[in-house]
Amino acid sequence: MPRLFLFVLCVLFALVVQAKSVTSVTPKPAPNSDQPTQLIEVSGLQVAHALRQQYGLHGAVAMTRTAHKILDSFVDESQAAFLWQSALDGVKAESRQKGQQPLFGIDTHALAGLVLAANTHGMTTDQWQRTLLPLDLGQAPLKPLLDSRDELDIYLHLPGIWDRFLQAMRERPHVHWQLVFKPILTPAPEPAVTANPSPWDVLLEWTSQPEREKHLADLALLINQHQDKLPLMQRALLKKLIQLTLNKDRQQPLAAALNWLEAFSIARTYLADWLKTEGKRLEPLVENNDTWFVAHHDVMLRIDERLPELLERSFQQLKRPDQTPPVDFQQHMAAVFFSLPDIHAYLAQPFRRLLQQQLEVCLNISEEETPLPDEPIEQRQYTGCLEDLAHWAGELAKSDEMTGNLNSPEDNAALARVLELPPWQIINTLYAMEAREDCLTEEQRKANPFEWFLGSESLIWFNDRWPQYLQKYHPTAFLQWPINTSWQLQKGFACLKQPIHATLARRLAQVVAQWQHVKQLITAVADEYRQQHLKPGSDIDLLGSVQQVSHYRPENLQIGPCDPKNTCGVHSQLEPSRALLALFPNHLLLADQLNLGTIRLCYDDVGWEDRKAGPTHLSNPAVANYYGHLALSLKGFYNNKLVFARRIQSLQKYHYLFGRNGDKVLQLSCPLPILGEQIVTQLPEGTHGLLPNRLTFLTAARANPDAIVKHNWTTGEEWRDRLADELRVKVLASNPLEEVRLLVEEKFIEHTSAVQKTLYGLLLGQQQARSETQQALLDAAREHHLYRQLVQAMASVFITDTLLFDPAVHGIFYGSERLPDKAMLADFFRQQIAIREANARFELYQEKAVQTWLKQPQDEAGEGERKAFRALDPVLLKLLEQKTRASTTTTNDSGIP
Repeated sequence: MPRLFLFVLCVLFALVVQAKSVTSVTPKPAPNSDQPTQLIEVSGLQVAHALRQQYGLHGAVAMTRTAHKILDSFVDESQAAFLWQSALDGVKAESRQKGQQPLFGIDTHALAGLVLAANTHGMTTDQWQRTLLPLDLGQAPLKPLLDSRDELDIYLHLPGIWDRFLQAMRERPHVHWQLVFKPILTPAPEPAVTANPSPWDVLLEWTSQPEREKHLADLALLINQHQDKLPLMQRALLKKLIQLTLNKDRQQPLAAALNWLEAFSIARTYLADWLKTEGKRLEPLVENNDTWFVAHHDVMLRIDERLPELLERSFQQLKRPDQTPPVDFQQHMAAVFFSLPDIHAYLAQPFRRLLQQQLEVCLNISEEETPLPDEPIEQRQYTGCLEDLAHWAGELAKSDEMTGNLNSPEDNAALARVLELPPWQIINTLYAMEAREDCLTEEQRKANPFEWFLGSESLIWFNDRWPQYLQKYHPTAFLQWPINTSWQLQKGFACLKQPIHATLARRLAQVVAQWQHVKQLITAVADEYRQQHLKPGSDIDLLGSVQQVSHYRPENLQIGPCDPKNTCGVHSQLEPSRALLALFPNHLLLADQLNLGTIRLCYDDVGWEDRKAGPTHLSNPAVANYYGHLALSLKGFYNNKLVFARRIQSLQKYHYLFGRNGDKVLQLSCPLPILGEQIVTQLPEGTHGLLPNRLTFLTAARANPDAIVKHNWTTGEEWRDRLADELRVKVLASNPLEEVRLLVEEKFIEHTSAVQKTLYGLLLGQQQARSETQQALLDAAREHHLYRQLVQAMASVFITDTLLFDPAVHGIFYGSERLPDKAMLADFFRQQIAIREANARFELYQEKAVQTWLKQPQDEAGEGERKAFRALDPVLLKLLEQKTRASTTTTNDSGIP
C-alpha cells in the first residue's frame, strides 16, 4: 500500500475523531498473557543510542521502521519476533555490501524563505526564519516522517520516536516486548549527559576523525541531549553539515553539493550575524570543503555545469561575510532545486498578481508581531489568511494557469508555446501527452508542486506565529485542501500508456533520431554552399580541415599539347587519371577548387629516343630505316607556373622512319620536318646511258606517334599509370609552390567560416533561410530543440526526485556531457568549435545519455513516479502536525496515530 495512502488515512482519522472516537482492532492477547507484566525500564534515548551504536545510520532507521510496522499491525508475538529478527538479518547483510547510497534531504523551509523573501513585499529572511516552531513529535503522525527519504532526519529524531513506541508498548503490558525487540530493550545505564561543549567544536572534531559514520552515534547523542539549547536554524545548519560530510565519505558529489548549497544559504542568509562571531570557528570546515569540491571540479561539471561556479561563489561569500551576496544567487539556487531557470519571471506572471497581493496582506498582518504575541489578531484576519493560503496550496495550485490543461498540443507550434513555460506550470499538459485518453479525467489532474510547496510553507509559517489559534478555531477544512493536493500529487500518474522508463526512453530515442536528420541536412547545406561558391566538381569538405586530402578532378579536364610545335604530330586529347592529378600537391588542388588559380596538365617534347639506323631491303647505302623509343614529357602547371614534369619512354622499339642514311637524320628526335623530302641517289651499276643514272626516294614515317600515344595511354603500356609512378619514369622538375599554401588556408577559412556561421545561425534559429535546403535544416533544428526541451520537461515532472538526486540521471540533462541542447550549441558557437566536432560530441553525449537511462531500474506504469515529490515531505509532515494540534486526537491501542 503506498505510504501516502496510509498517510491520508491518518489525516482522515484526525478529522473524524471530532465526531466519534475511533479505535483500532484490539490485538489478540499473547499466548503468555496470563504471566506477570514485564516492565520496560529503558528510555527512548537509551534505545536510540543502542540502535545507533550497533547498526549504524541506515540500520538504526531500518530497524525503527520495522518496529513501527510491528506496533501498528501487531497480532502475534512470535510473528512480531520473526519480523524483528528478519529485519536484523537484513541490516547485517546490507552492512556487508559495498557501496552506499546518498543521504537525501532538503531544507524546504529555508528554500521557501529564500524564494519568498526575494520576490515578496513584506517578507524578509529574518522574519521567515525566526517564526518557525520545531516539529513536535508528541502529537504528529509518525508515518510521514518514517517514510521520508531523509534518513538523517529520522536518525536524529530516534529518541522521540522510540519514546512514542515505548509508551505504546507500556499500554500493552501482557506482551513480552523484551523478547520481541531483543536485545535493545534490555536495561542499560542511561547515557551520561555530556558537559555542554559547543556542538560546533564537537562537529569539527568529528569531521577530523576517520570512519566518521561509525562515530555518528556519539555525535547524535550530544545533539539530542543539548538540542533545546540551540536555535532552530543552527540545528538545521548542524544537520546539513553532518549530511554533507557523510555524503562526501560516501563519494556522492551531487548530494554533497546540494547539501553544501543549503548549508550556505542557511548560514549566509539566516545566520549572518552569528557567522561573524561564533561561526568563525567553522573556518577550518569551510576550507576543507572548499578543497574537496575543487578536487571534484571535473566530476561536478559532468553532473551539472552550473554547480562548480555556484559552489565557488558560495565559498567566496562565506569567507567574506561582510559582503552582500549577489541578488542572483537565489535565482541560481532555484534553477538547480526547482528546475526554474528564471524564478523571478515566473513569480511575476500576471495570473499570480492577485495571489501575490493576498500573500502580502497576510505577511503585513504578521510583520510587527512576534511569535506567540500577547495581543492577538482578529479571528477574521486569521481565518481569512488561513483560507487564502490553504486555497493557494490546495486549489489554485491545480488551476489551468498553474498546471496547463488536460489536452495534448495540436502541433509543434502549439507545443513550442507550451514549452516556453516551466515544467511545473504545464504538468497536466505533459501528462496528457502520454496518457490514455479514456483514462485521463479531471480527477486525475495534478497540482503545480512548486505552488503547493510555497503555499504550504507559507501556511505553516503563518500558523507558527499563532499556534494557539489552530486549537481555538479548528479550521480543519482549510488544512485539508493542501493535504489532499499533496496526496493527489504523490499517488502517481496512473493513466500513462507506458511505464515511465519506457516513456522517457522513447522520447530520448526521438531526440537522437531527430539529430540524425539534422546532421544529414547540415551536410546538404554545406554541399549546396560548395556548389554555389567553389568550382564544379569540387570535393572540398567545408566542414572538415584544410589538411584534408582532396580527390578533385576538374570537370572536362583534358591533357593536350603544351605547345603543338613540340609534340611531333601528337595532337590527341588524353584523359587524366586521379593518380596523375595527385602529382599536384594537395594545396594546389584545393587552390583550384577555391578559385585561387587553375591547374593544367599537358604533354610536351614528344620525340624518339635511343634512335638507331639500320639497312633497308633495298641494299642501298643512301637510305636507312630508323628505329627508336617514343617519349614524351607530362607537365603540370598552376597558373602557368611549372609544378612538375615527368618523362616517359615506350618500352617497345618502333620502326619510325625511312629516310636518308646519315647522322643528320639520326639526330632528329622528331623527323616531322623532313617527311616527304626527296632522296636522290646514284645507281651503283649505272645504266650505261640508257636511263638516268639515279633513284629518287621519299622520306616517310613508318610509325604514327599520335596513334602510339593513344594506344599506350590507357591500354598497352598504360602510360597514364606509369607516369604516376616515380620509380618508372624520369622526374624532370618538381616545384610544389609552397607560397600558395598560405593563400589556400586563408581562403579555406573564409569559406568555412561563412559555412559555419550559416549553419550555426540556422541551428540556433538566428538566421532566416535563403534556400529550400536551408529552410529544411532550420525546421529540423527547431524540431530537435523542441523534443529536447520536451524530454527534459517530462523528466522534471515524472522523475522529480531521481532527477534531483541521482548523479547519472542528473548529468543527462544538466552536465557538461548532457543530452545536447540549444545552450550547448550556442556555447560551441562562442568557442568557435567546428560543426563537425560539435556533431561528434553531440552523438557521443546522446549515446551516453541513452545508455545511462537504459541502466536505470524499470518500473510498472504509474508506479515509478510514486516517489516523486518526496523531497517535500517535511512540509507535509508539518501540515499534519498543525492539523493534529487543532484536533483532539484519540489514539489507537498502539499509541501511534
